[in-house]
Amino acid sequence: MGDVITDETFKWALTMPPLLKACSSICRVMDDIVTHKEEQDRMHVVSGIQCYMREHDVSEQQAYDLLNEKVEEDWKEMNLESLRCKDVGRPVIMLVINLARAMDVLFKNKSHFTHVGEELINHIKSLVDDAILI
Repeated sequence: MGDVITDETFKWALTMPPLLKACSSICRVMDDIVTHKEEQDRMHVVSGIQCYMREHDVSEQQAYDLLNEKVEEDWKEMNLESLRCKDVGRPVIMLVINLARAMDVLFKNKSHFTHVGEELINHIKSLVDDAILI
């Protein structure tokens, strides 16, 4: 990665371009959606779900639905920006996209990050052991 990640890459990242904003939003919102109930059971700090419910006066389900829509919109933004972005090379763009993809695997329906189970283990094995060589 040394020849791919340069000072220019860091300067680009520090401007928070739309590609990074969308990726960051996907990561944050997906985590909030799947960890909300467990964090509340632990008396954790107020979650993004609770903040959204209070700020917009909506039910928990409505907040989930709206935030899932936000994730979908962010994916669309990432796809568009991955085609538009000319400030950095394709390998850097793919690093950002792959981070969002990893979050999608870890936080799609439950927190596989917190509760590693057979599903995640099998997924990782399929990526490593059954990799398709090109």
